[in-house]
Amino acid sequence: MLVTQVIQLADLLIQINEQPGTRPYNNPAAGRGVSQTHKSETREAIMCFFFSLIPATFWLVIGYAVLFMSSKADGQVQKLGRVVAIWVFVIAALFPIMGLVITLGDLCPIADFVAQMHG
Repeated sequence: MLVTQVIQLADLLIQINEQPGTRPYNNPAAGRGVSQTHKSETREAIMCFFFSLIPATFWLVIGYAVLFMSSKADGQVQKLGRVVAIWVFVIAALFPIMGLVITLGDLCPIADFVAQMHG
């Protein structure tokens, strides 16, 4: 179910970026080459969102480990462990949110790197 939602989100991002006038294509001042196509730039920009899922997964695993270890403790240590786990989950949630901000704000550097390699 989560995979289908991520695919739907990627399709939505492609549709948003394929609207005319949303990105400065074929503009040498913007650092993009004339030979790149619109669809490949959109896919490269979406990579920023998908790459943001890697550290989010790392922080989720750490959060669950802290939560599991705190469930085995007693008293103040258990409360502290739950608070730390909540903070770790908040940090994990910030990575995909910032990945979306970078993707939708057209700030993804991956498209520029690929343009430099191919052009």
